[in-house]
Amino acid sequence: VGFNMVLDALSKSGDKDAPKRAEECLQQLQDFYELDGDANLKPDTISYTSVLSVWATSSLPDAARRAESILEHMQHLYEDGNEEVRPNVISFSAVINAWSQSREPYAA
Repeated sequence: VGFNMVLDALSKSGDKDAPKRAEECLQQLQDFYELDGDANLKPDTISYTSVLSVWATSSLPDAARRAESILEHMQHLYEDGNEEVRPNVISFSAVINAWSQSREPYAA
């Protein structure tokens, strides 16, 4: 829960480096979970979707591609049996929002 609160705060911060910091935080959470095995540290749909939301509101040039890549990673984890990271409508909406904000040709 603590990490999810940090990720949520980053998603609302407006900080230019927030997307990369959010991904680093998510990776730390995963690393702690793998070291400790504590289920409270296991990243879940909320964790990943918070990171997607940070990317969705980012003005960085690769934001939409990064968000889509994270969503694809979530989908693979879910398909491999990790029920806790099942993408939901908010996850998909964040990626759609990221592409709608993208300046890439043919993005929207």
